[in-house]
Amino acid sequence: YYQLCGWDAEGVPTRETLQRLGLD
Repeated sequence: YYQLCGWDAEGVPTRETLQRLGLD
C-alpha cells in the first residue's frame, strides 16, 4: 500500500516520489 502511494512503511517518500516531486 505504502509503496503504491510512493511512501515506504515509515511514511518516508521513496526516491521515485522525491524525484517526481522535484520535477513536478
